[in-house]
Amino acid sequence: MLLIAGPLPPALVDAASVVWAQMPRPRCILALGSGGLGALPTPDVTVDLSQEGLLSGLEDLRRLVRKGAFARDVTDFDAPALSERIEFTCPMHPEVVSDAPGKCPKCGMFLVERRVSGAAPNTHEGHEGHSNSHTSSAQAEKAHHHADAVTSAEAPASYTCPMHPEVSSETPGSCPKCGMDLVPQTEAGKHGHGAHGGHKHHKDKPTQEDQGGYTAHTAYGQQDAHSGHHGHAGHGAAPDIPGIEPHFMSMVGLTEGKPVSPDGLVMEWIDTPFGPFFPGLPGGLQLALNLDGDSIAGAEIRGMETAALPSGVDLDDLADRLADAVPLSPVAMRELTCRAAEKATGQTAPKDTLAARAAAVERERIASHLNWLAGLARQMGLASLMRRATALQRSVRMAQADELNERADDIRNLLRGIQHG
Repeated sequence: MLLIAGPLPPALVDAASVVWAQMPRPRCILALGSGGLGALPTPDVTVDLSQEGLLSGLEDLRRLVRKGAFARDVTDFDAPALSERIEFTCPMHPEVVSDAPGKCPKCGMFLVERRVSGAAPNTHEGHEGHSNSHTSSAQAEKAHHHADAVTSAEAPASYTCPMHPEVSSETPGSCPKCGMDLVPQTEAGKHGHGAHGGHKHHKDKPTQEDQGGYTAHTAYGQQDAHSGHHGHAGHGAAPDIPGIEPHFMSMVGLTEGKPVSPDGLVMEWIDTPFGPFFPGLPGGLQLALNLDGDSIAGAEIRGMETAALPSGVDLDDLADRLADAVPLSPVAMRELTCRAAEKATGQTAPKDTLAARAAAVERERIASHLNWLAGLARQMGLASLMRRATALQRSVRMAQADELNERADDIRNLLRGIQHG
């Protein structure tokens, strides 16, 4: 059942459409109050936005489900939020968006493909600038030529990539690695590319225009490392371009298909739990982090919440009631409840009973560790380790008391195998 209270904003309508499409049949919609539902189907029951309306609506839904749960005349559901479209954006300037491949009008990098929801607004802030990218590039190239005319008496003209300073050319053009527009080396130096020890311009030495060479970078041993870079015309394969290693994989290729972060960087997102290994014992804060590279894109709190004890429960039944409320570690919760009751009443269980209870908690703790190990192996792609840890976890939970020693040997063998690779 999809419960809708009051009118929904457009973004929430899209989210509700996705939820509705994923709900298994039989399904129904109960709307409290009137309001536009966008692409959602007409509600099965509409009542007033009140507690009384909710109760009466639930009764009406029960009757409808009993009569039409297996109806044959069902229709497929479709909405803009369920579709997707492809657009192109700049890895360095995510505000630049285009419907077609091209280059960023701000930095010249190749636009990369990304998939967005069909319901997402098609604003394309940078589309106008992208359509005029050829004009902008021509103006930039003209400005470069003007700068060359002013500084030609001082130093030979040379262009480099702001992102890849090892790429150099005698004429303006594009970087064969990332597609950015080449800039004069003096301008690139102002952007902080000082890792090459600075660029000497040798004002006292004659220019090398007739020799077709370049002023050497001091960090490269004063050697002519850029001969043959005549504009990078055609942008051929990487092995044909001096200075670029064969089979070069660009940043765009490495991050293709990855989600785009709010800061524009494209990295792989991973979900990482942060909390105690054994959730049955009080562990304080437990988080599920969504890591975007070295930053946290999202966090979900999954710690144990404070809840009121059930009323009207006998002390003898309290341990079982609380254990049923924690299905992941019922034995540990039962032990904690027993200890709290014993402390409150001043009673102490016999030693053999305490030992048996401690052994039961240890068995559950071992099973919890094996379950965590199986999950870690699954995330790392270690299928064999995942299967072994899962099988051991099940056998430890189901084993009889006299079979635990055999399970202990199996666990030791698993640990030895992990330690020795």
